[in-house]
Amino acid sequence: MLTCVLALGLVSIVGSGGISGCGFAYCPDAFYNIPPLPTVEPTRSIVQVGGTATFSVRAPGITNPTYQWSRRSMNGPSTDIPGATGATYTLAGANLSDDGATFSATVRGGFNGEPVVVESWSSWPLIVSSMPAVVFQDSEFQATNWSIAEISEPTTGGPTHVEEQVLNGGNPGAYRRTTITMSAGPSRLHVFDTFASAVYDPASQGPLYIVEFTQDCIALSETLGVGPTLLLEQNGRRYIASELTPCEPGTWSNMTLNPAHLSVWNFYRVDGPTCNASEACPDFSAGGKPIRFGFANSNQALAAYAGGSGGFGIDNWKVSAWRR
Repeated sequence: MLTCVLALGLVSIVGSGGISGCGFAYCPDAFYNIPPLPTVEPTRSIVQVGGTATFSVRAPGITNPTYQWSRRSMNGPSTDIPGATGATYTLAGANLSDDGATFSATVRGGFNGEPVVVESWSSWPLIVSSMPAVVFQDSEFQATNWSIAEISEPTTGGPTHVEEQVLNGGNPGAYRRTTITMSAGPSRLHVFDTFASAVYDPASQGPLYIVEFTQDCIALSETLGVGPTLLLEQNGRRYIASELTPCEPGTWSNMTLNPAHLSVWNFYRVDGPTCNASEACPDFSAGGKPIRFGFANSNQALAAYAGGSGGFGIDNWKVSAWRR
């Protein structure tokens, strides 16, 4: 009997003749009928020292599965975790030595009548913080708590936007609605919403490690694509986080960023002075200036664009500033 071993995109067949391997493009047709790679959830986790991180593995199509979890320390080898043989693995009492560790699972079982051994992709590195997060959040969106800035082109007769608190229809209750009207022809609009009380001072509160962000959003029209993302303001500059999940039209959904836990490398400058080579931009260190958080949305149209309108709603906006 042959055993198919699949790990990180390499297929090996184990039989009386030993082990042979082939890339997907060169395998015989019989080897295309292989199970999908198991997935580890959640892909990203962050806990405080002493907290608990729980991971689970999904292995669709594998019959009578058995499991073996492995742990890889930052820049270290992967080793099996003694006794971690269930579909779920719980790390209790996390400490700083667990910071940066990744977890994967090897699943053994059957697939289409043949025994298989399939290794999952690893989770993203576990983040362990020595202190609790400083949390900023809003789900009521009083107009006096938010301020607005923009970059609009053309500056005369260009795009327009309106922000308002809507008392009903959120997820649930009140939410903040932005309505956008683009001008015909080439145009560009960046809208920056900042929350007055969402200010973190690294000098007095300690250097930042990771910023965690979540919000619920809804697209109010499909005419314009909308994807409001996390905004960070510091030292006269504005930065936004990249790789967001756009809002769904007609229904509230939790919007996530990739990655969901943001370091300084996950922000790019969209406004303000150019950064010098000697500067950290943004600066999460104890020497950094106060940081203010909010959200931003951008729309851009080419010359042939006839103009359009749309907008989005934001609810349950939350930023967690984690420290080392």
